[in-house]
Amino acid sequence: DGRQVVITCDDGSAKIHSWNDAGHWTLTADISNIEDIEDIEYLEDIDDSRGVKACFSRDGSRVLTRSVTPYTPNPYAKIHQRNEEGGWTSETVSDPNAKFVRFSPNGNQLLLFGFKETAKILSLNDNLASATLVNPGYKIIRATASPDGRHVITINHQDAATNRTTLKIFGRVGSGNWTGKTGNIPIFNSDHSDLSPKFSPDGCHVMAAKDLKNLEFLSCDKHGKWVQSSIYVWGTAKKAFFSPDSSHAAVITPGYSPICYIYGYDAARGWIEKKIIPHDHDLPKIEASFSADSRHIVTFCSLERSSGTEYHAYIHGRDGNGDWSRRAIATHYGPINTACFNNDGNHLVTASADGTAIILGRYANGSWVEKTTLKHAYPVRSAIFSADSRQVVTASGERTVEIWRLVASGMDSGQSG
Repeated sequence: DGRQVVITCDDGSAKIHSWNDAGHWTLTADISNIEDIEDIEYLEDIDDSRGVKACFSRDGSRVLTRSVTPYTPNPYAKIHQRNEEGGWTSETVSDPNAKFVRFSPNGNQLLLFGFKETAKILSLNDNLASATLVNPGYKIIRATASPDGRHVITINHQDAATNRTTLKIFGRVGSGNWTGKTGNIPIFNSDHSDLSPKFSPDGCHVMAAKDLKNLEFLSCDKHGKWVQSSIYVWGTAKKAFFSPDSSHAAVITPGYSPICYIYGYDAARGWIEKKIIPHDHDLPKIEASFSADSRHIVTFCSLERSSGTEYHAYIHGRDGNGDWSRRAIATHYGPINTACFNNDGNHLVTASADGTAIILGRYANGSWVEKTTLKHAYPVRSAIFSADSRQVVTASGERTVEIWRLVASGMDSGQSG
């Protein structure tokens, strides 16, 4: 909500500041993750730096802190919850054997994993009631909860000799216990987040890479059964992600002729290819992103080649029949670093190394037109809309951030830096 900030410090502490009704930032919590003087003396003998990580839950009502200092005797994790008085109360929640701790997407659960054949789930709305996920014969190295908190993906290693990596889905049953919903499904062993297993935003689908040319989709049917389907990709997959409404998925393959594939979900047929978007030759690196309403996608080139090259951002839209077609092109003369839609999907802003940011807008009839070009003295590294779309923030050069404000025609632009 923009009213809290957490700052981590080299001394192993985290400080929470809150915006009060008088319009001032005040210190409301000073947190140390070092539990006792023996630990402090032990750490001072090894290293003067005692790092800590901290993050908010999605609604900002909780903060998770975790010591990240090497050789910490007991890597504590704590949950700090905002109370009615505006302060914060804390409780140590970590299992000392857990190597990793993270919030679930909805912020109502805490996942602890990285130790032997189990992972733990703590319910933060039920007095830290815990449940255990067990995968015999496998070490659970990663765990990710679905957005609604009803399912969890575990990533597992069988043993060091084979280094076999699998995915397994667990689901919560009515009694509050968790049970395996799938077997151990072999997947590609990669730490690259762009190809790591992920839930769709609605929690009904899971995507994982079986290898660099095959993707596995698991979709939960109306009976709660996870149905598996495979997609062969004509190329080497670099990135794969769902649309915000979970109805589509995009897969990017680099190379001499980079391509973005769009797949759509059909309950009867599973995931089927809907559109192939080829990009410019000799520009092997492309990126893509969906609009918030999932009805448009932008693909763009982001790797510099020879001078004088044109770099394009292509907007494709989906009609009422589910067919995708090209709607607009934005052209730059330098690599396009970012291309972002605004919240309602009616505008797009691109940021380029040629020193410009281009804003395009969509008319009621579906056509797109270039609205303006924001010129900078240095390459533009990023550009993004404000929540109400009346401002654009651009970052250019090494030290410059500019705010561009939408005004009526003929008025002063109101640009500020």
